[in-house]
Amino acid sequence: MSCLKTLKQVFFVRSLETFCCPSCQCEHCSVIGSRNRKVIEAFDTSRSKTFRIRRLKCSSCGRIHHELPGTVIPYKRHPAESIEAVLDDTEVAVEESTIRRWKAWFNGITCHLLGVLNAMTEDNAMEKTPFPGTPLQRLRQSVGETTGWLSRVVHQTVKLNLWVQTRSAFSAG
Repeated sequence: MSCLKTLKQVFFVRSLETFCCPSCQCEHCSVIGSRNRKVIEAFDTSRSKTFRIRRLKCSSCGRIHHELPGTVIPYKRHPAESIEAVLDDTEVAVEESTIRRWKAWFNGITCHLLGVLNAMTEDNAMEKTPFPGTPLQRLRQSVGETTGWLSRVVHQTVKLNLWVQTRSAFSAG
């Protein structure tokens, strides 16, 4: 009897941009290690990808941050494109309970994301115009209608250190 071992692909994540600490805006962060992060594949939920994410420590404030790729939403196991497809009412091969949780999560965070975008508009002295429609429509009008809108708004929020932590993030050891 022989045992077959399969090698898993690991994708190393490193941003092309200079990493800037979301807490204090310092650009001097040192790599202190890495961790693996599994993300379920978008259209084949039986498979997952493993990303090796760098852990960075800010030399100014001492906080530790993880450098996430654009496809990953903090504390979510599925890629942003799957969650975005569900929010756009496109068929995705996930459980109905997962779809309900994603929609509830998004409904709970939408006002916060709109507030972050509004604050960015004030900081950049751009003209503010009220957007009619649902919160989802207003978000998409703010960040663009093209695919990837969810990643864009989430990662802008993370970069500004305004991402809302989840309960499980605080209780995880």
